[in-house]
Amino acid sequence: MGQPANTQPGSTWQKASPLPTNSSPDWQPAPTAEQPTTEQPAAEQPSAQPTPAVQLGDQPGNQPKHSVQTSLAPWIVGLGGGVRIGVGNDEPTDGMVYGRIGREIGKDAAISLRPTYIFGNVGSDGSSNNQGAFQMPLTLDIYPNSPVSPYAGVGVATNTDSTGNTDAMITAGLDINLVKHLSLSLGLNYIFEGSDQDNKDLEAFTVLYYRF
Repeated sequence: MGQPANTQPGSTWQKASPLPTNSSPDWQPAPTAEQPTTEQPAAEQPSAQPTPAVQLGDQPGNQPKHSVQTSLAPWIVGLGGGVRIGVGNDEPTDGMVYGRIGREIGKDAAISLRPTYIFGNVGSDGSSNNQGAFQMPLTLDIYPNSPVSPYAGVGVATNTDSTGNTDAMITAGLDINLVKHLSLSLGLNYIFEGSDQDNKDLEAFTVLYYRF
């Protein structure tokens, strides 16, 4: 083969080496501005905030009920005094001592024995005497530790406007629990007087007593 035409005299012709190629299997093209990288940063998620626990007592519809329950619970023990007011003609009005011994039977009820002594009595002729009168009703009390507690019951009583015989009675009223240890009782008694001319004795009373 002859030398190329542009070969100068006195020079030696050499074959040019081939251009380098990137034949390595690990080679990757460099990313350009138009070619985004394959890995994207994970979107930042807001951190979860703990949900505060809901207490039933914090809800307006679940407020605890006001209670006047004393340290003797489930027992109810009270002592006080007041006035017995006679209703009708020749019915006496006298002072009285009032007691209460009860026990709760569940959350909404109680049974109470309410002994009462009245200072004064009236004989069968209508004149006052100093014999006094005693009453012992047994009552069922509703909501005994609420601000207002109604009650009703039956028992026995000595006549307060006759010869002093003991007869059956019914009673009903309200215990108004003013504060934890102080209650006001308002009620009515009806005594079935078999030996009296009108065969009845209707009386009202108001009592303030201390709950131990």
